[in-house]
Amino acid sequence: MFKKEDYNSYYHSGLSCWNQLKIEDAIIYFRKALEKKPDFVLAKKKLNEAIKEREDLISYLTFFNPQNNSSNSIILANQKLQNIKNNIDLEKKISNEEIINLYNKIQKILISENILLEIESTQIHRESLIKYQCNRHHEVFKTYNIIPENCFGCFKVQIQPKNIIDFLKLYLVFDNLKLKKNLARKCMIETRKNIEGSYKGLIFCIGLEEANQTINKIRPIIEKTIGKDLNIEIKRGCSEFGLAYPEYKNINPKNKMFMSYKAEWKEKENLVDKKIKKRGVEKVIPNETLRGITLKDSLIIINWLFYAQKINDKYLHMLTDNIYYSKYVDNLLIMKKK
Repeated sequence: MFKKEDYNSYYHSGLSCWNQLKIEDAIIYFRKALEKKPDFVLAKKKLNEAIKEREDLISYLTFFNPQNNSSNSIILANQKLQNIKNNIDLEKKISNEEIINLYNKIQKILISENILLEIESTQIHRESLIKYQCNRHHEVFKTYNIIPENCFGCFKVQIQPKNIIDFLKLYLVFDNLKLKKNLARKCMIETRKNIEGSYKGLIFCIGLEEANQTINKIRPIIEKTIGKDLNIEIKRGCSEFGLAYPEYKNINPKNKMFMSYKAEWKEKENLVDKKIKKRGVEKVIPNETLRGITLKDSLIIINWLFYAQKINDKYLHMLTDNIYYSKYVDNLLIMKKK
């Protein structure tokens, strides 16, 4: 037992756990040290480093699933989650019971490995080899309030489930979806200000023709696996761009209001690229995201359930009554209301 004032013991226990690759335990001990001594600079520094290492490892495990034996609970949990069979028949309806059983398996693994149920993310990606450089494009937009040239050819098929159960069904569909071209896709909860909707699935396409082909392919799959009452439509680029430039939302090239790239914006884009180059090249993993359930997926699903509770989703009780608090999602929703 540690004495009430013995913050230093918690700190050294954290260091010991970290050296043994027990990152989750290290974070807990560093936090306990800071509870006893909030101005403990070393503990704060090590806590931030441990959290960053945890985030990096969890993200890495969405692309690679090491098979070697490990004492690291994060790797062990990811291995067990990857072993869950989540194959579905895209010709048949996914039952509510399948979703409930899947979540129970996920929850059991997270508890058995003592995983901290927290992550600063709300989007589950299935990435392709094509990297869209969205961070760069958003930096251009936020810096100069202009839409990058590449984003004028970006279209997406958007699917909006009406409840958390159907949203998790869409997550399974996206994980099992096999298209001729492995298009990037993601499931997300809507936490942005002035943007409507709650649960969304997006499939990213290059050009309107590819978007039309994709929606024709995906619509019958969604109707068979989930239902016919989901809103499915083609959107152009990011919603933030459409708020700033309403004409950008138009997806019909024959319409007079169809927006094209403004050549004078190129100079400003180049200025942002120079700043990015000075900062150093952003590391991009040249791999597709793994199929199957990952630890990152699971922790984001925990965030989704808290979101479902906050928006009073009546279907949530079918899944669980044990909802974990997400400070990250709570803060996003607070900011959305301001």
